[in-house]
This record gives sequence, C-alpha cells and structure tokens, in this order.
Amino acid sequence: MAKLNKAEAARATGKHRQTIKNWIKEGRLSVEISPEGWEVVDSAELQRAFGPLKSDGAPRPKKTSNRQLLDEITSLKNRIEVMSVEISSSKREHNLKDEIVSAKDKHINELQEEKRLLLAERLTPQAAAKKGWWIFGKQAA
Repeated sequence: MAKLNKAEAARATGKHRQTIKNWIKEGRLSVEISPEGWEVVDSAELQRAFGPLKSDGAPRPKKTSNRQLLDEITSLKNRIEVMSVEISSSKREHNLKDEIVSAKDKHINELQEEKRLLLAERLTPQAAAKKGWWIFGKQAA
C-alpha cells in the first residue's frame, strides 16, 4: 500500500495532524522511515486504526469556476496584446537606431574620403611649387 507522511495521513483519515502525531507517539500507529529520512505511515496501518480512508491523502486540487477560467483567459489575452505592442515598439526603435547608425557610418566615410583628398592635395609637389613661402615682395612664377 501507499506510504503517507503525517499531513497526508491526516487528510486521508479526516483527522487532525496532531492526532496522527499523538497516536504515533503513543504507539497506536506504527511508522517507517522513508529513504529521505521522514516518518511515513502505511495506508493499510491507517485503515487498521481508523477504518476506511476518506481519500488517498493527496492534496485536492483547487476547483475553479468557469467564470474564473474566463477571467484568467481574458487577462492572459490582454497581457499578450500588451506584449505584442511592446515588441512592435521595440522593433521600430531598433530600426530607427539602425538607420541612425547607417547615416553616421555614411557621414564618417564621407569625412574620411574628404580627409584623404585634402591630404593628397596638400602633399602634391605642384601645389607646393605654385606659391613660394615668402609673401613679401617677389612672387613665385
């Protein structure tokens, strides 16, 4: 048969947990030690001591009404809708940032090209030969 801890045994018999503990302490119920180190009572021992069991000792799931389920579904749909809007907003923001980065990259490339052209113009020997360094009197031919 099934091995139940004290709380499960109380639920199965319909008795208070302290009653189960007292009966174990008084020796009216025998217990075993589970591999985890807990005291457990065999369901056959509970039937011997208390008669037919009211349940198997497992916690009963909460009953939910249809109205509660509908409310929960509505709430989840609303959350999904809000999250969809947030995702769309995030995507738009991401696209705008990508456009800004592209524009800045293009501007950087243009500035680098302008710098390269200015350096090339400055370093050409013809530009240096056109004008002399002496600005008073003679002019370079």
